[in-house]
Amino acid sequence: MKAIDPVNIAVDKNSILKMLNGPKPSSKLRSQLRVHYIDSGGIVTRREWRAIYVSHVSHWLGGYVEEWIQTGLRKDGSERPKDKNLWRTKDALPAVQEYLKDYAASVSVSHDSSGLDITISKFPEAGLPLSTEGRGNLRDLLVVGSLLIKELDRVTRKEADRLLTNIIASPWQLSLCKCRYEPCGKYFLHKKPQTSYRHGAFCSREHQNRASARRLTKEWRTRGIQRLINQAAEGLLKWKSGPKWTRDINLKRRLARALTKLNETRSFKGKSNGTVSDQVTMNWVTRNRKGIEKARKRKSWPKLKNQE
Repeated sequence: MKAIDPVNIAVDKNSILKMLNGPKPSSKLRSQLRVHYIDSGGIVTRREWRAIYVSHVSHWLGGYVEEWIQTGLRKDGSERPKDKNLWRTKDALPAVQEYLKDYAASVSVSHDSSGLDITISKFPEAGLPLSTEGRGNLRDLLVVGSLLIKELDRVTRKEADRLLTNIIASPWQLSLCKCRYEPCGKYFLHKKPQTSYRHGAFCSREHQNRASARRLTKEWRTRGIQRLINQAAEGLLKWKSGPKWTRDINLKRRLARALTKLNETRSFKGKSNGTVSDQVTMNWVTRNRKGIEKARKRKSWPKLKNQE
């Protein structure tokens, strides 16, 4: 069999975006590729090798970039690209440090601008398939399999390290974002990068509007459910029910009926109730029993103090 040419993965921004947004290999697919790689003794066709190699590189690189971008997210849901910090990552930082230690970058004056060009060296085995051919008694399946998988992970992870290092060293690193609309999650380069995105970055106006609608719906449901929980707690206090109500089926049914009746009233119906319909079931009461009991205890404290 002729030697297979190495898989060359370009480091320009479009190629890296394509790698990040390509089909993510499932655990099942990666497992199947590994089994095939072991069974063949590492001797595969050019097409098979590219599928194996690219799927593993994509897996490692996606994890690095996601971890790095997460450091720019704030607790309030906003995003600040300038806050992305490699030093706050668990895996991405050592990946870049170790790669630069083994394969130093070269710096030169750019021909296209007054800035500098940073070239990240390529490691010798990049893209090359591994084979156990000519290794004598190492053809034993268990030994061969262990060697191949170990080397496969090492080489593909090293390639992901190289691509990540290029991203970090690139002038467009702050433009690299991930769409915060969950069904999308696409990586993209923001045409007009901002210092901050109130609700995160979005790849399009449409996805921003959809994410906003989802967020408002979630907030509406949360407020409505909390309102029902408070009403349930007040009802239990009115009936002078103690903490054992959670095990009383009849009392829970009574509570569900009372909440349903309240839900149907005009004064309550005009406000968010967090339910799909006006009817509140006993199952709903059971699912929210911890929150109801917590609210009941909280509301009972002022009454106990007044009695004292």
